Amino acid sequence: YYIILSIVFLIIMLLIIDNQKNLNDEKTNADARHLLVFAKNEIDIAVNVGDGYSHAFILPDLLQGVADYSILILPDYQTIMISYKDRNISLPVLTDNITSTIKKGKNVIKNSKGMITFE
Repeated sequence: YYIILSIVFLIIMLLIIDNQKNLNDEKTNADARHLLVFAKNEIDIAVNVGDGYSHAFILPDLLQGVADYSILILPDYQTIMISYKDRNISLPVLTDNITSTIKKGKNVIKNSKGMITFE
């Protein structure tokens, strides 16, 4: 009787652990998508406002406090992309006139005569 109970308990624990892992993965995916949209919007706002625009913003060091990521701007494709955990998500941006890279931590985005830069 105790053996059956132990097996049932073990199966339930394995299901809970697997479910928790899936939940954590979904939170990381949502965080990555949110971060990508945020960065895309910063670029698009700088383009739309025009010459003289300047705005500071901060990107986190990790997704959900645990997952490393990189964020790249691909001006030739007018795309911004986030890579994490062997996954990539990309979105279009409004310009290909981007001359520097976005980074984790503090960024200052500027529009100088249509050229978008990050400091």
